[in-house]
Amino acid sequence: MSNEIPTFTPPAPTFVPPQQSSSNGNSCYYHQNEQAVAKCAKCGKPICQDCYDTYQVTSGEYAGKALCYDCCQEIVAENVKELKKQRRTIIFNYIFTALGMALGGIIGGSIVSSSTTHTFDPTLIVLLCVFIGGCAWTFALNVLRVAKYTLEAMSNGEWLGAVFGLVLGFFKSIFLAVWGTIRKLFYYTKYIIKTSGFIKSDSNCLQEMKDYMEYTMVRSRNVGVDLATLMNEGSELYNNSYAQAVAANGEENAESRIRNCVTSINENGEIIRSFAA
Repeated sequence: MSNEIPTFTPPAPTFVPPQQSSSNGNSCYYHQNEQAVAKCAKCGKPICQDCYDTYQVTSGEYAGKALCYDCCQEIVAENVKELKKQRRTIIFNYIFTALGMALGGIIGGSIVSSSTTHTFDPTLIVLLCVFIGGCAWTFALNVLRVAKYTLEAMSNGEWLGAVFGLVLGFFKSIFLAVWGTIRKLFYYTKYIIKTSGFIKSDSNCLQEMKDYMEYTMVRSRNVGVDLATLMNEGSELYNNSYAQAVAANGEENAESRIRNCVTSINENGEIIRSFAA
């Protein structure tokens, strides 16, 4: 039997302490190895020079400032939510206006059919009733105001003023109702057309920005590896739209596209939020 005492050799340590950050605690929120040079204008996240240059806004509420990717996501989500809410309001108003116009057309047709003499063009009368019906509530409120004014003038013995106010007020009520219907239909239709592509546009912009963020992170992890290698089939940037834009048109043009995306999202949001039904 051997009298040798067994010995134990501990394994080499496998934990490698993290390197001290070169940013001294002020690194980019998205790129930990990059020094932060600014903050997101909306939420205050620290961002590096690359993020700042790429996510700059050229017009609108944040003109001359930069937004982070997370805030752009939030703006898109808010835009979609608000736009859907406004479209529900518009659809309701369209239906309400259409019902009023239909009722106005029925009333106008009844007036024309019951009249034995046609001092005015029957078609004009029906059209007036149709457009008055589109803003029937506005018309009714104005008629009530005219009636109140007329009664007050009569009670004060101002008969001429009462008659003049009644005639003028009645025609003013007609004009305001007709103009209100035309303006409302034009405004709603214009807004629907103007914002018809906003959701798709913002979603496409957000995808491009997501691909940009993925691109920068992959390049940061693979310093020294050429872009063509990272774009090979099965590689991390194989289907990355930003990498494809860089390969096709250069880094400067690709960054310009991302800046346009940030600006577009912000401008679309301002148009959506400026709407008042």
